[in-house]
Amino acid sequence: GPQGPARSLWNLAGDALGPSAAVDSSPAVVGNRLYFGVSNLSVFRASGAIAAADAATGALAWKWTGEKDLDPPLRPVFSSPSVAVENGAARYVVSGEGYHEDRDCRIVCLDLKGGPKLAWSVQTTSHVESDAAIHDGRVTIGCGDDGVWCVDLATGKVLWRVEGAPFYEVEGPALDALAGKRVVVTGAVAREGLGAGGKDDPGVLVFKEIREFREPAGPPVTASDSGATFVRTATGKVEKPAKGRTRIVVDFFNPDSESPPASVGSRVIFGSSSGGRRGTCVEAATGAVIWKTATPHPAFGAPAVAGDRVVVGVGNGNFVESAAQPAGAVVCLSLQDGKELWTARV
Repeated sequence: GPQGPARSLWNLAGDALGPSAAVDSSPAVVGNRLYFGVSNLSVFRASGAIAAADAATGALAWKWTGEKDLDPPLRPVFSSPSVAVENGAARYVVSGEGYHEDRDCRIVCLDLKGGPKLAWSVQTTSHVESDAAIHDGRVTIGCGDDGVWCVDLATGKVLWRVEGAPFYEVEGPALDALAGKRVVVTGAVAREGLGAGGKDDPGVLVFKEIREFREPAGPPVTASDSGATFVRTATGKVEKPAKGRTRIVVDFFNPDSESPPASVGSRVIFGSSSGGRRGTCVEAATGAVIWKTATPHPAFGAPAVAGDRVVVGVGNGNFVESAAQPAGAVVCLSLQDGKELWTARV
């Protein structure tokens, strides 16, 4: 650590990042590089970048905007990039894009070998403000109202999803005759009505096109998707309400997945914020729920794991607003079964 009072060595700003640039993410430091996200907001457009700077001098090493590789190019980046190291050197940088009010944002992976260049991107219907946990060749990341996703680091294929909403609506009568039955459905989805009831209104997920469906013979199938498009696979029970569209009701969902996951051995732990108020532990390989524990406030914080304990910060405000009666806590849970060991209210 610093041997005495901290002092500024350099400041990277101005023309290097853009006149309207903001750095909302925390940098990841690997070797002599800092990797961070950039947002550029103006009255004309909102854009973003993933950048790297020299740790000793602050000189900008590179800035990647996705101009030639993504359509549209990279959106503002709030997510803090995560770096995968291969043979002692940084190889992949993984980040989300978008602010809380954005939708149709992506998970982006850059290959630094001969790059940076786009390795893959995964399409969601929500914002991706969380940081990614990279472990054992898998990327796990919170995708806002679209839940928690696990993606293969090498290919970008979606391995599993913990859903972010309690149900999908279905456009058209394709599943009406299966009311009351469980189905595995593959098709193109879209998010409708985002923000109609306020800035935190997630809208409704809708299967706009059903490509195939079947009754499952085994456990829920949450994903077998390339991740490159809005086509996905989901499992749930078909319900036909008296009014409105047919629904596919899922078994378990994690609303407002902003909490950066922690990956430890064969387990992944993450929080649920607005509408959820809990900590959840799932199997890293499948996404199957091991335990879930209620917390006294929304769990926006990133879980920290020490030995057999999980510690997470919770609070009733959000990133930009304090609550009318502010309250928070630090909660300690058992990694084994999620039992609350202690809670320090603040």
